[in-house]
Amino acid sequence: MGGPFDVRRGRAKLDPGPDRTRVWTGAKRHCRVAKPEDCVPKDKFDIAAVERARSVGFPALTEVLPRLLVWLQDCNWPVAEPVASLLPDAGIEILPHLREVLSSDDGAWKYSVLTLLVPDLDPQIIAGLTDDLARLATHPTAEDRAEGVDQAARDLLAPE
Repeated sequence: MGGPFDVRRGRAKLDPGPDRTRVWTGAKRHCRVAKPEDCVPKDKFDIAAVERARSVGFPALTEVLPRLLVWLQDCNWPVAEPVASLLPDAGIEILPHLREVLSSDDGAWKYSVLTLLVPDLDPQIIAGLTDDLARLATHPTAEDRAEGVDQAARDLLAPE
């Protein structure tokens, strides 16, 4: 019998790699645990990065949370929906980042966040956005109105 990480009679071992990630070594298995920075899409088509992010999960991804939120700037980007489906698992840590987006001048980003992400968040987190949602619903900028941010905020304040 081998050490605690020996698999299949010692032919494969879980060894720390030089960059402190874990690597299965052996004849048939090579699986690297992704680092958080490897889980941020490099472009709008980088679905593989989102899949790596899903395998790493939170809280490990907390340090790259703002960089993941950037990929919601346009809801038409292929990575937008997959990233949005990953972010509710961030928990309460996402709240200050969302408040920053909702205070920005980017109406398209606000709309994407309000329609792709916020409906799937824990009700406690949504409650933390109530003041921001009320402001967007009642005092939208011209860009917010053009992007539909005011209506999206109203929909979230008064769910069916």
